[in-house]
Amino acid sequence: MKLAGEEITIIRPDDWHVHLRDESIMSAVIEDTALNFRRAVVMPNLSPPILTVEDALSYKGRLLDAINFLVKNNKEIAGQTNNLDTLKDFQPLMTIYLTEKISFQELQRVAETQDIIALKYYPSGATTNSQFGVQDLKNCYKIFEFMSRLNITLCIHGEDVNPNVDIFDREKKFIDNHLIPLRKEFPELKIVFEHVSTQEAVEYILESKNNLASTITPQHLIFNRNDLLARGIRPHRYCAPILKTEKDRLALVKAATSGDPRFFIGTDSAPHLIGEKESDCGCAGCYSAPHAISLYLEVFEVEKKVEEFEKFTSLNGPKFYGLPINTKKIKIVKTRWSPKKFIGDSKFGKIVPLAYGRTLTWKVMV
Repeated sequence: MKLAGEEITIIRPDDWHVHLRDESIMSAVIEDTALNFRRAVVMPNLSPPILTVEDALSYKGRLLDAINFLVKNNKEIAGQTNNLDTLKDFQPLMTIYLTEKISFQELQRVAETQDIIALKYYPSGATTNSQFGVQDLKNCYKIFEFMSRLNITLCIHGEDVNPNVDIFDREKKFIDNHLIPLRKEFPELKIVFEHVSTQEAVEYILESKNNLASTITPQHLIFNRNDLLARGIRPHRYCAPILKTEKDRLALVKAATSGDPRFFIGTDSAPHLIGEKESDCGCAGCYSAPHAISLYLEVFEVEKKVEEFEKFTSLNGPKFYGLPINTKKIKIVKTRWSPKKFIGDSKFGKIVPLAYGRTLTWKVMV
């Protein structure tokens, strides 16, 4: 990393947790991720979900087709001079949606397919399109045994969705009731505890020695539950896991800015049309892809930990997954600017980004 006055140069980041959707929405939002991140772990919770290697490779093909369309049409993006080369360099890393029915033969194909990086566990009913997810984690223990042998990573949405569990306690209860027994049974299983949101999750990860890491989102570093619920509900800050207390936010900030290799970037950027967010049953998910790096860097600057920023964005993730560090770099400049209110157009609808309404103080120059 190079820090020179009002500029920072870092190794090009990756996003280790993103939702790109499909069809028209995917075509509209993919450039925001591709311009800001070299690689992205793409979540499989489409409808229907990505259940097989064949599904994942087909989905990857659609993602790359959308990128190629942008490149071939020589689209000008945000006035950046190198945007076409940046788009061409983008690499989606695919995941498979874990169900209790996945076969050992399919797991073997996953292990043999370089383009697929992990399986994703969703508790049934936890978030968008999770109705296809796992009802009882113990029903997957044979699957986890095979995954351990094949060195397949498990990405976990860590919430206990038992209706008797308070929504603000779901993560802690998941650790106690599910994650601790799982890791005791399969200590060699590599796990990414996605989008952690509590002090308890941070402490559990810090106490663990091997095969456990975590992504942290920008919204969980910036906001607490008062920012979501006090003085009126703000639906574009609603996500799963839900925002927690200020104590939890501060624990996450300390973890993210520490340089500890077990914590790395994962935006959980999740586009929803404005009508799906501003409704009587608003969807969970924050769209942060266009501004995530700026939002993260502001947190590191406030904590006076800018020297640790590159570890969080560009080094810790690939090291955990056993992938090479990116070679290209990006420049981030100190400047005040305000994101536009909407992403998208009348063809498919509009999305309100997480950063709308904020004055950002850093900007990525591709």
